[in-house]
Amino acid sequence: MAFEVFNINPKGRKTGDCVTRAIAKAAGITWQEALRLQYETSLKTGWSLTSTQTINLVLKGLGFEEQTVRPLPGTKRPTVAKLAELYDLMSVESIVVKVSGHLTCAVAGTIYDLWDCSAKPAYKFWIKYVED
Repeated sequence: MAFEVFNINPKGRKTGDCVTRAIAKAAGITWQEALRLQYETSLKTGWSLTSTQTINLVLKGLGFEEQTVRPLPGTKRPTVAKLAELYDLMSVESIVVKVSGHLTCAVAGTIYDLWDCSAKPAYKFWIKYVED
């Protein structure tokens, strides 16, 4: 597992746009395209731009599959690093991971974000498999 500082914000701002950054990087689209998808979905559904419902609809539309993390009784949730490592070994293009109050992504085993959240426990993730 590796970590790389990543800020796709077109103005270089370090702001509360983690959802937009994660979607853009994981899907290989621009920050503006990701934000547009969030706005369009939000306007259609009434959910906020950063709600789990909006994120889920946007990512599903981009070919991602939603997964919920359900640790076995007596075990801890996997961390972002563990998911990035695990899915790097499979035919996975990228994953978007929800941690408490934050969204991040991993592509080819590398976590891309403004800060290293690799030790944070994962609550949900979306996965996109490599197309044959």
